Amino acid sequence: MSWFNWLIVILIFVSLVMLALETETSLRDGFRGLLLSVNFLILLVFAGEFALRLWAAGVDERWRGVKPSTYTAWGRTSKA
Repeated sequence: MSWFNWLIVILIFVSLVMLALETETSLRDGFRGLLLSVNFLILLVFAGEFALRLWAAGVDERWRGVKPSTYTAWGRTSKA
């Protein structure tokens, strides 16, 4: 796995720990600013990763022109 993928995995675990810490009232009240800042930073990283993956999918020849598909209760359908 690349260093970037490891970073995303670590951020997912940090996000889970932050979620658990936010449920503790004494910690939430004492570190509200820090918790909000770290959560916002993680959100920016995840949004950037998503945008980069969308961009990269259009650049890679293997995925260019691939028709989107959706999964429904009746199975997979292709959109034309």
